[in-house]
Amino acid sequence: MIVDTTYVHTLPNVEGVIYKLPISMTARDKIGKEMVANVVALVLQELPVSSPRKL
Repeated sequence: MIVDTTYVHTLPNVEGVIYKLPISMTARDKIGKEMVANVVALVLQELPVSSPRKL
């Protein structure tokens, strides 16, 4: 599960891995428009977990 920590502060109790990422904040700070947060989330979903990169 990918959680946008910009707005989600209480995480659900689920089995599996939860990735906590500031998706909306990253979209706002790096691109200048928070409305592209979904696109940022889709790109993050495609990155390999074993080799994190700085965006």
